[in-house]
Amino acid sequence: MNILAFNWRDPKNPDAGGAEEYLFNILSLISNENNKITYLVASFLGSLPKEEGDNYTIIRKGSKYTVYLQAALFYIKNRKKYDVVIDSINTVPFFTPLYVWGNKKIAIIHHLNGWEKIRNELTLLPSIIAYLAEKTIPIIYKKTPIITVSKSTKEDLLKKNIEENHIKIILNGIKIDKKKAYNEIKKAEVPTVIYIGRIKFSKNIDDLIKAFKIVKSKIKNAKLIIGGKGDQDCYEYLKNLTKNENIEDVYFLGELSEEDKVKQLELAWVFGYPSYKEGWGISAIEANACGTPVVAYNVPGLRDSIKNGTNGLLAKEKDIKDMADKIVTLLENHELREKLGKNAIEWSKNSSYEKSAKQFYEELKLLQSK
Repeated sequence: MNILAFNWRDPKNPDAGGAEEYLFNILSLISNENNKITYLVASFLGSLPKEEGDNYTIIRKGSKYTVYLQAALFYIKNRKKYDVVIDSINTVPFFTPLYVWGNKKIAIIHHLNGWEKIRNELTLLPSIIAYLAEKTIPIIYKKTPIITVSKSTKEDLLKKNIEENHIKIILNGIKIDKKKAYNEIKKAEVPTVIYIGRIKFSKNIDDLIKAFKIVKSKIKNAKLIIGGKGDQDCYEYLKNLTKNENIEDVYFLGELSEEDKVKQLELAWVFGYPSYKEGWGISAIEANACGTPVVAYNVPGLRDSIKNGTNGLLAKEKDIKDMADKIVTLLENHELREKLGKNAIEWSKNSSYEKSAKQFYEELKLLQSK
């Protein structure tokens, strides 16, 4: 089949994150001589308007604000070419039910953001527009098949009166090799806490830094590693926070290669995940694959990817002290940390892009057969 996928970013976009990784990794496994993929995404500084690969084409039109209109115009002009349209929703939907008629569309929703998270990322006017756009999803997509990545997001959608038979959970995968046993992984000599992921204000990494200050008061030789790509303003804010709070042994690594990311995750003793809401939490499972348990807030998405007492510990929501206490517990309790580290590796094996791609393709074939 010929598949048209709408997403506001592609993996080469400097702001790309887990939603882009999910879509492109799954579709790359589906693409072959019989399945051609066309991605319609926003352009970015220095990007090419079009890229060709084996059985796929990337077309970049408009900006992160205007790509939605460009997508609609592109489909209307080329609608006869495609068997199915994938509408990957990142807060603002592509509104495909308004112009893609019949059983030719499917939406992907990782999570519903809500006002607080949207406002953390955007200035006032774009925040209002994005918030109002997200509020239309339960109305416009009420009869559209929806793929989501966690039970938490499914429950959010059900609360919005979207029918259960329209929602399918297909988990995120990870690309990290999951073949290593726990005793094959060498941990750092000193207690090491780590966060590697998107560096954005909405990830609430400042909570982890504040929690680490408490950890440091109890475990003098502890250190905190922060790495990943993201907003430079957020990086500067976090560095200034560390300086102003006189917190020692906090290291900012910036963006890492996949090889360096795995190396750092393997060395770490604990992964701190201070986000207030996620669709699933790919970073948590990547840490798990490296034998590293996770401490996170007990919030939607993360309570799905992290099973309390199995592959990590869940702290009370937005409770910095409780997060610090949970981190201290794992840093000090070698037996518990090792148990959770071993469990974490086994848990991460459930996250397979091969398995997810197979499930996704079955959904697309079901659409095509109607």
